[in-house]
Order: sequence, then C-alpha cells, then structure tokens
Amino acid sequence: EVAKKREVTSCRPSRIMGPLDHENLPFFKLTKRGIILKLMGPERRLSLIDVDDVVQQLMVQASHPKAVGEAFFSASSETMTIQELMTTIAEYMKYPARIIPVPEVLLRSAGALADVVSNLTGRKLVLNRKLAAQLLVPGWVCRNEKAKTLLGFTPKLSVVEAIKRSADSYVKAGWL
Repeated sequence: EVAKKREVTSCRPSRIMGPLDHENLPFFKLTKRGIILKLMGPERRLSLIDVDDVVQQLMVQASHPKAVGEAFFSASSETMTIQELMTTIAEYMKYPARIIPVPEVLLRSAGALADVVSNLTGRKLVLNRKLAAQLLVPGWVCRNEKAKTLLGFTPKLSVVEAIKRSADSYVKAGWL
C-alpha cells in the first residue's frame, strides 16, 4: 500500500559491527576470557558489515533511482565462522585464547542454564538462549551483488577493520 504512494526501498543488513555495538560484545568478552568457540557440526559462515558501510548504502539507496521498489542486502563480500571472528579478535587484542570445541547440545544447554542464572540473579551473562540459537543456524550469509550491480555500491571497510573499530571502542568505553 505505502509503496504505491511513495518511492520505497529496503535494506537488509547482515550482522552489523561497529563502535559501541552491543550485539557482538559477547564474542569480545568470551575472547578476553581466553575462549574461542569452535562450533561442532557443519561449518556455519556469517556475513558481516561495518555500521558506516550500512549508513553509506542507505544514503545511496535513498537517492538512487534504481533503488526504488527494490530490496538490497548490505554485507561485506567476506564471510567468517565464529571461530575465525574470535581468532581475529584474539590476535588484534593480543588475548591469549584457546579453541574450545563446543557440541551443539552443550551450547543449547549452556544457553538455557545461563538464562536461568540470569533470571535468578538479575545478572546478564555473556551467553544466553538467544545467542546459542543464533550461533547454531546453518549460516547467516547474504550477497551484496545486487547493490554492486544496480547501485554501484561496494562496502569500503573490511570485516577485520570493523572488528578493530569495535574492539577499540569497547576498550575506550571500558567495556573490555
């Protein structure tokens, strides 16, 4: 209905990283504690993008005539596993960390237990049922080809740069 009266476009961002982002902070906190998760089972890759690139893509979509009536994914061309993400964090932050193999059933159980502990104590834990479920999906991968082709938009920041920007902001804010 709205699309008939207005020019609209849709942006579907992948996992967004950037300064003071709360969604990815658990990966940094676990890594600081010396833990790199290796999820057992099939490889699960995810697409990521820096928040500044999402904003730039939104600006392009808002002004580009070919964006009208279209939906675009917003993602870097790079993908990573959780293990690769956490290894990159450990290397950049110089955290001594070890890879911990985690079977799916253990992760689900730990997430459920963490929720119980959080509810009883009022203390929010790094792991919870929601994060466990997100980690166990087959993958969160999307392609940015449509934005490249139709709009000429390509993200400028690499995933490693996004990780570094996030890490630096967490340290500056005293979160790590």
